[in-house]
Amino acid sequence: MKRELGTSGLAGGPEFDCDDRFALPRTFVGAVAESVERKPFVVQVEGDSMAKARICGDSYAVVNPAEEILDGDAALVKVGSRYVIRWLYWKPNGGCELRAASEKFPEMSLDAAQLRGAIPSVLGKVTWTFSRPLVGL
Repeated sequence: MKRELGTSGLAGGPEFDCDDRFALPRTFVGAVAESVERKPFVVQVEGDSMAKARICGDSYAVVNPAEEILDGDAALVKVGSRYVIRWLYWKPNGGCELRAASEKFPEMSLDAAQLRGAIPSVLGKVTWTFSRPLVGL
Protein backbone atom coordinates (compact mmCIF):
# COMPACT_ATOMS: atom_id res chain seq x y z
CA MET A 1 0.00 0.00 0.00
CA LYS A 2 1.36 3.40 -0.92
CA ARG A 3 0.51 6.82 0.48
CA GLU A 4 1.09 10.17 -1.16
CA LEU A 5 3.65 12.13 0.79
CA GLY A 6 4.29 15.81 0.21
CA THR A 7 7.25 17.96 1.12
CA SER A 8 5.18 20.99 2.03
CA GLY A 9 5.77 20.68 5.77
CA LEU A 10 3.28 21.16 8.58
CA ALA A 11 1.88 23.97 10.67
CA GLY A 12 4.56 25.40 12.93
CA GLY A 13 7.20 23.27 11.25
CA PRO A 14 9.61 23.69 8.39
CA GLU A 15 8.35 25.56 5.35
CA PHE A 16 9.24 24.39 1.87
CA ASP A 17 8.93 26.28 -1.37
CA CYS A 18 7.84 23.35 -3.50
CA ASP A 19 4.87 21.19 -4.30
CA ASP A 20 6.73 17.95 -4.93
CA ARG A 21 4.72 14.86 -4.07
CA PHE A 22 5.61 11.25 -4.42
CA ALA A 23 4.37 7.93 -3.14
CA LEU A 24 6.26 5.94 -0.52
CA PRO A 25 5.53 2.47 0.78
CA ARG A 26 3.57 2.60 4.03
CA THR A 27 6.46 0.85 5.82
CA PHE A 28 8.56 3.99 5.20
CA VAL A 29 5.97 6.23 6.82
CA GLY A 30 4.27 4.40 9.70
CA ALA A 31 0.97 5.66 11.13
CA VAL A 32 -0.77 8.33 9.08
CA ALA A 33 -2.97 10.89 10.86
CA GLU A 34 -6.06 12.44 9.32
CA SER A 35 -5.05 15.96 10.44
CA VAL A 36 -3.13 18.00 7.86
CA GLU A 37 -0.83 19.31 10.61
CA ARG A 38 0.27 15.76 11.45
CA LYS A 39 0.87 14.39 7.95
CA PRO A 40 4.31 12.92 7.15
CA PHE A 41 6.77 15.11 5.25
CA VAL A 42 10.30 14.91 3.85
CA VAL A 43 13.30 17.10 4.68
CA GLN A 44 16.73 17.19 3.09
CA VAL A 45 19.48 16.48 5.61
CA GLU A 46 22.50 18.78 5.98
CA GLY A 47 25.62 18.07 8.01
CA ASP A 48 27.19 14.98 9.51
CA SER A 49 25.96 14.96 13.12
CA MET A 50 23.94 11.77 12.51
CA ALA A 51 26.08 10.11 9.81
CA LYS A 52 27.00 7.21 12.10
CA ALA A 53 23.26 6.51 12.33
CA ARG A 54 23.10 6.42 8.51
CA ILE A 55 21.34 9.80 8.38
CA CYS A 56 23.87 11.52 6.14
CA GLY A 57 24.15 14.98 4.62
CA ASP A 58 22.35 15.32 1.28
CA SER A 59 20.06 12.40 2.11
CA TYR A 60 16.33 12.78 2.70
CA ALA A 61 14.50 11.98 5.94
CA VAL A 62 10.84 11.04 6.18
CA VAL A 63 9.43 12.72 9.31
CA ASN A 64 6.12 11.55 10.76
CA PRO A 65 4.50 13.73 13.45
CA ALA A 66 1.87 11.02 14.11
CA GLU A 67 4.38 8.33 15.13
CA GLU A 68 5.13 7.93 18.84
CA ILE A 69 8.74 8.83 19.67
CA LEU A 70 10.32 6.32 22.03
CA ASP A 71 13.67 6.60 23.83
CA GLY A 72 16.49 6.44 21.30
CA ASP A 73 14.35 7.21 18.23
CA ALA A 74 15.65 9.80 15.77
CA ALA A 75 13.46 12.91 15.73
CA LEU A 76 13.35 16.26 13.97
CA VAL A 77 13.46 19.01 16.61
CA LYS A 78 13.39 22.78 16.28
CA VAL A 79 15.92 24.36 18.65
CA GLY A 80 15.84 28.15 18.38
CA SER A 81 15.85 28.92 14.67
CA ARG A 82 17.58 25.65 13.73
CA TYR A 83 16.14 22.26 12.85
CA VAL A 84 18.16 19.25 14.02
CA ILE A 85 17.78 15.50 13.76
CA ARG A 86 18.93 13.81 16.95
CA TRP A 87 18.30 10.72 19.03
CA LEU A 88 15.72 11.73 21.61
CA TYR A 89 15.62 10.39 25.18
CA TRP A 90 12.71 11.34 27.45
CA LYS A 91 13.41 12.43 31.03
CA PRO A 92 11.13 11.54 33.97
CA ASN A 93 10.41 15.26 34.53
CA GLY A 94 8.86 15.62 31.05
CA GLY A 95 11.94 17.08 29.38
CA CYS A 96 14.24 15.34 26.95
CA GLU A 97 17.86 14.92 25.98
CA LEU A 98 19.00 15.18 22.35
CA ARG A 99 22.09 13.24 21.31
CA ALA A 100 23.96 13.31 18.01
CA ALA A 101 25.54 10.16 16.59
CA SER A 102 28.86 12.03 16.35
CA GLU A 103 30.87 12.88 19.46
CA LYS A 104 31.73 16.24 17.84
CA PHE A 105 28.27 17.55 18.71
CA PRO A 106 27.31 18.18 22.36
CA GLU A 107 24.21 16.72 23.96
CA MET A 108 21.30 19.13 24.39
CA SER A 109 19.09 18.95 27.46
CA LEU A 110 15.60 20.46 27.25
CA ASP A 111 13.21 20.77 30.18
CA ALA A 112 9.44 20.30 30.04
CA ALA A 113 8.79 24.06 30.00
CA GLN A 114 11.03 24.48 26.95
CA LEU A 115 9.19 21.69 25.13
CA ARG A 116 5.80 23.30 25.82
CA GLY A 117 6.98 26.66 24.49
CA ALA A 118 7.40 27.66 20.87
CA ILE A 119 11.14 27.03 21.04
CA PRO A 120 12.15 24.22 20.79
CA SER A 121 9.52 21.84 19.50
CA VAL A 122 9.59 18.16 18.55
CA LEU A 123 8.22 17.98 15.01
CA GLY A 124 8.18 14.23 14.49
CA LYS A 125 9.89 10.88 14.36
CA VAL A 126 12.33 10.13 11.55
CA THR A 127 10.87 6.93 10.11
CA TRP A 128 13.09 6.43 7.06
CA THR A 129 16.01 7.96 5.19
CA PHE A 130 17.09 7.63 1.59
CA SER A 131 19.66 9.15 -0.74
CA ARG A 132 20.88 9.09 -4.30
CA PRO A 133 23.59 6.56 -5.06
CA LEU A 134 27.14 7.81 -5.46
CA VAL A 135 28.62 8.01 -8.93
CA GLY A 136 31.53 5.67 -9.57
CA LEU A 137 34.99 7.15 -9.29
